Amino acid sequence: MYELAFRELGYKLPFNDFEAEVFGRLKVAPSQLHPNAMAFIRAYQVLCRYLEVEATVPLFFHVFKIQRQRVGDQQGWVSLKHASSKIFKMFVESARGFKERYYVIKPVTEFALNSLYMDKAVILEDGSPQLDAQGEPVTEWSLRFPLAWTSEHFQMGTEEYLSAAVDLTPEERAGFLKMKTFVKGFKPCTFTTATGKVALDKYGKPRVEARFVNTKALLACKSVEEEKLLLDNMADLASELFKLAVEHKGDK
Repeated sequence: MYELAFRELGYKLPFNDFEAEVFGRLKVAPSQLHPNAMAFIRAYQVLCRYLEVEATVPLFFHVFKIQRQRVGDQQGWVSLKHASSKIFKMFVESARGFKERYYVIKPVTEFALNSLYMDKAVILEDGSPQLDAQGEPVTEWSLRFPLAWTSEHFQMGTEEYLSAAVDLTPEERAGFLKMKTFVKGFKPCTFTTATGKVALDKYGKPRVEARFVNTKALLACKSVEEEKLLLDNMADLASELFKLAVEHKGDK
């Protein structure tokens, strides 16, 4: 696993149940995911905790969709982007240097080893569960997610991983609305000129842009209390309300 996941994204081992389920649904090893995708997984959990929304996998795959590309005959990085309503800023616009240092991870305790596996029903060729002599489903000890890079993820279309609105529970739909409402309350960022004046667009109107949850700042928090303080103030965070405009043709 690349070091950045632990150093800057706040991941700890073993991965929690939600993280393991996301990796399993995507059919990827964690190191196959682009840092921005790994950041979204963490930030989503933090925001859900703050808003008192249950962080479910179906809701996660309603907020985000798959972004990926193949490089020749090989699979490239798998990443995520918002499916519709934007909630989070990307962790980084351009991720460079994160591939320089990796850790080879091996479970050394029984607890760590067990965290990688789950009981999984044995399914017959016709799609029905295999039953034992007492009529109970037969299960097997199965990995929760791949431990090494695999092409299995690319055998499914990107849309097959996602959750449609009709597939969400009422609680999940309410949670999604709660996240959108939270971000909708953010004051926009206003662009200014080098002289401190409000920059105008080609129509003579103030240049503004919508603001979203600052993923990088959120994952830099060292405690739940820090996360809460940041999110409490993110709607009108002074450091994000103004941005120096890069002059474009037609701007004033």
